[in-house]
Amino acid sequence: MAKLCGAAFGLCLLLAAPVSAAVDARIAIHPDLSGLELTKGVAHEVSAMAVPAGDEAMMLQARLTSGGGLINLPIRWKLSRLGFGGDVVAKGESAAFAAPARPGHYVVEIEYGFAHIVQEIELPQAEQLTVTFILEVGGLRVLSKIDALALPYGSAMTHAVYAASGHSRGRLLTRATLPGELLRLPAGFYRIESTLGPGNASAETEVEVKAGVLSTVEIGHKAGVAQFTTPAADTAWTVRDYTGRAVATVTEAISELILQPGTYRVEQGVRSTAFTVEPGQSVGVVLPE
Repeated sequence: MAKLCGAAFGLCLLLAAPVSAAVDARIAIHPDLSGLELTKGVAHEVSAMAVPAGDEAMMLQARLTSGGGLINLPIRWKLSRLGFGGDVVAKGESAAFAAPARPGHYVVEIEYGFAHIVQEIELPQAEQLTVTFILEVGGLRVLSKIDALALPYGSAMTHAVYAASGHSRGRLLTRATLPGELLRLPAGFYRIESTLGPGNASAETEVEVKAGVLSTVEIGHKAGVAQFTTPAADTAWTVRDYTGRAVATVTEAISELILQPGTYRVEQGVRSTAFTVEPGQSVGVVLPE
């Protein structure tokens, strides 16, 4: 079960007066990319200024959307020359990137969050170019909860984010472990697999990330909580599901598990006891002496 907070929580990032995007022949496709694949369909704005020969330079910057303001957070840039062994001319991490360069063909690599863009730029003689790339990136925060129950103290959550559209479809992008961590993602669809622990609770949902918008998705787990009372100074106990598969371990330090609904058995040697977990409920389990 998922609740996408787009209208209530969505907001446009870095808004400013719109600037029209212009397609320029200087941004092109070149056969020698040293193994890199150009990112297709990247909008951009280009302006050129005449300068004396020898003063050629490039300035690179980016927007989230064509109508948004310039990104003022660090972006990772890498500028390499084509046709000369792919020599790196300059690289850095800043909102805007400027570098003197000789006339010729270059490849620029841009990384912002989980967006990775590769484009070619031609720098003509006696010109200084300013290129603004439209990244089409949005923000996503993911939270998880147990339906009708509070999360036990010390519980952990993991959100595995997979691309569900585009050329990266099916690829694992990240495993976020901080609740509500901001993920900067290219616009598109994503599958999120959420796990809560300790235990075996899991759930998944699909969400859409829109360029220039920060959204929050909350994933509800149909799970329950088992609270164990362990004998004093006892060792670890193994929790098995109805198939006999071990799903968790109970110790004095780990006395609460988040479990999917079902029947379980907790055991240590010849000692064991069975219990049942219902969704949205807590169950107390006293381990035998």
